[in-house]
Amino acid sequence: MFQITPLASLLATAGWFVGAPSPTPPAWTIQETVLAELPADVDLKSVTVSPDVRRVAYVQTTATQSTVFVDGTAQSSHPGIATGSLRFSPDGKRLAFVASTGQPPLRASSFAMQTRRGHRYHMAPSENPAANSVMVVVDGVASRAYAGIDDNSMTFSPDGRRFGYVAMRDNVWRAVVDGIEEEASYDDVAPYMVGPTLHFSPDGNRLAYVALRKETDSSPLGYRFKWFVVADRQKGKEYNRIGEGPFQADTVAFDTEGKRLAYVARKGDGHSAPAVPIIDGVEGAAMTGILQIDFLAGGGKIGMLTFRGRPKPYEIAKMRVEIDGAGGGEQAQLEAPFVASPDGTRVAVVAPLAKRGSETFKSKVIVDAQEGATYRSIASPVAFSPDSRHFAYRAVLASGKESVLVVDGVEGPTFPVSPEGMPLCFVSNRRIHWATLQGRRVVRIEVELPQP
Repeated sequence: MFQITPLASLLATAGWFVGAPSPTPPAWTIQETVLAELPADVDLKSVTVSPDVRRVAYVQTTATQSTVFVDGTAQSSHPGIATGSLRFSPDGKRLAFVASTGQPPLRASSFAMQTRRGHRYHMAPSENPAANSVMVVVDGVASRAYAGIDDNSMTFSPDGRRFGYVAMRDNVWRAVVDGIEEEASYDDVAPYMVGPTLHFSPDGNRLAYVALRKETDSSPLGYRFKWFVVADRQKGKEYNRIGEGPFQADTVAFDTEGKRLAYVARKGDGHSAPAVPIIDGVEGAAMTGILQIDFLAGGGKIGMLTFRGRPKPYEIAKMRVEIDGAGGGEQAQLEAPFVASPDGTRVAVVAPLAKRGSETFKSKVIVDAQEGATYRSIASPVAFSPDSRHFAYRAVLASGKESVLVVDGVEGPTFPVSPEGMPLCFVSNRRIHWATLQGRRVVRIEVELPQP
C-alpha cells in the first residue's frame, strides 16, 4: 500500500496557511427539508438538484414520450430525453438538457467513465438520420437538430447569464453559445475530458475551449490530430496535445477578473512528451505532467497539480500541488482537481490510496496540509465557506451504505449514501446545505455551525 506524505512543508513553502482541524465534537443545528417526493416511475438516475440545493428536476418516461419535471411541475415533453444530461445554472434559475426528435432511448458513446461525465449523447444508427437528431433544450426552448451533442460540454457561465455546448453536424463539431453557432468548425472539441469542455470567465464575457484538427501523416492510422485552444473565437498555437490525457481534470482556466488565461500543452509526440504551462500565451518550464492548472484569488497566483515521474501500470501517480512554482520537496498521491478557498489562501485536495487485490479503495482529504480521516470514498467536492474559514465535504463510510458530513475535519451525523452528483454548498459563512436521496424523497440537510 502506498503511503501518503503530509503536505505541510510543501504548502508552507508555497505560503499557505497551516492549521489543525478542531477536535471538539460538533454543536451543530441540523434540520431536514423534503424538496421532492419522487413518483414510482421516475428514473433515479435522472434526478438532478440545483447547485444551491433549492430545486429538483427529474424525468418521467412513458411508452411514447419523456417529460422533464422541475419542483414537481411538468416543463416540456419530447420523444426522448437523455436522463443524465439535466443541468441547472449555478443560481438554480435555468435548466438545460439533451432531447431527441426520435424515439428513446438515447445512446451515449464510449469513454463514459462515470455517470454524467464525458458522455456524447446521440441516437443509435437507423435508416432515417433525421429521426435520430438530438437537440439541447434550455429554458424550455429547443435548439436546432444535430447529429450529436457533447453532454459534457453543456455549461452555464458562473453568473448563469450565458449558456454553451458543443454539437456535431456535417461530421464536424461547433461551439454553440447563447443559441448561436460559432462560425469555425473542428474535427473534435475537448474529447475525453473529465472537467467541463467549455470554460467561461467568471464574469461570463469570455469563452475558451480545446479543439482538434486532423491532418494526414505516415502513421499506421494515416492521420493525427493537432490540438489548440480557442479563446474568444481566436485559434491559439497548435500542439500535439492539450492537457495530460484521457479523463483529465481542468487544464484551461481564466483568472478571477477574466483577463488572463492559462492552459497546459504537451510538446512532442506521445504521452511521455513533456508538459508545459502556457500562461498569457507564454510557455513556462516543462515537466513530466500537469493534471490541473488554475488561478488563485487574491493576487493571481498560479496553482498546478503536477507529477515528476511516470507511474507503473495500474498505480496512482505521486503528485504535488505547486503554487507559483513552489512546491517543496514532498510528494503525495493526489487526485485532481484541487480546490482553492475564495480568498486563495487555502487548498483542499483528495489523496486516494491505491487499490490492491480485493482491498476496498480508500481516500482522504488534505486541507491546509492536515490529513483527514480515511474513508471508503469522498462523495463530493470540498466546499469552502465564503469567508474561507470553514470547509466541508461528504464522505462514504467503510460499509458503503452510509455517508457522513465532515466540517473542518469533524464528522457529523450519518445519512444513507446518495447517488453521485448530489450537491453540497455553503449558503453563508456558517450554513451548509447538501442534498441526499432517502428512498424516493429528495431531502435537503441544513446545517448551521455555532458562533465562533
